[in-house]
Amino acid sequence: MPLALNLELGQATFAAGTGSFTTSAFTPPNNSLLVAIICVDETGGTTDPTTDLTITDSQGLTWTSRVAGGDAVTWTFGQRIYTAPVTTGASMTVTVDCAARDIYMYDVQVVSFTGYNTGSPTGGKVVTTGLAVNGADQITLDASPASGSYVLGCLLANGPDAATPDPGSAFTELRDAFAAAMSVQLQYRTGSTSPIVDWVAVNTVGSDNAKTMGIAIEIKASGAAAPTGVPSPTAQRNYRHTGRH
Repeated sequence: MPLALNLELGQATFAAGTGSFTTSAFTPPNNSLLVAIICVDETGGTTDPTTDLTITDSQGLTWTSRVAGGDAVTWTFGQRIYTAPVTTGASMTVTVDCAARDIYMYDVQVVSFTGYNTGSPTGGKVVTTGLAVNGADQITLDASPASGSYVLGCLLANGPDAATPDPGSAFTELRDAFAAAMSVQLQYRTGSTSPIVDWVAVNTVGSDNAKTMGIAIEIKASGAAAPTGVPSPTAQRNYRHTGRH
């Protein structure tokens, strides 16, 4: 089976406080790998919030943290990528929590992959804070991907306007969402061995972002099969907008 992806979920909540956030339900494919990209923004804060980030789900899957990082500047924010294998797909929700931290925003994106390498599902990865607040920028995987892999890249920006980032020239946008001064953009690429994950513009409108960061990971194919498939736009879910900082 060739490697294929589908966007299962893209959803956020604001003013979560010290409570957890549970998403709407979705049903992943049988024999798939779930990749969860979690973005978190803390009210105030002075340390990387992803150190306390956890994920669970209603089906009791086993989640593995693959890459994470964030900043330690007030209104701290960060990103973490988890994976979990699915044998039999069934309706499920995902719950994220950040211990006693006062969380302003949780954003949860879940992508499913079929035809993935079950023995070694992930390859190169990177997380970088301090990206450009406007204009073009890029991050670099710590290993070059295989040409048959998918590379997922996620941009997180804190700013006063909808950043509407432009994806890299070789990337296709999966999701672009803005509310309450936070922008999240998810993109993918196949058929390339370049370790560069880029954005033509991290912000295309309004004032500069206050701060921006990126995270990326390679999802490997089973055998030498070429990637196929396109995301399902109907699977995307919108932000619930409850105000700005």
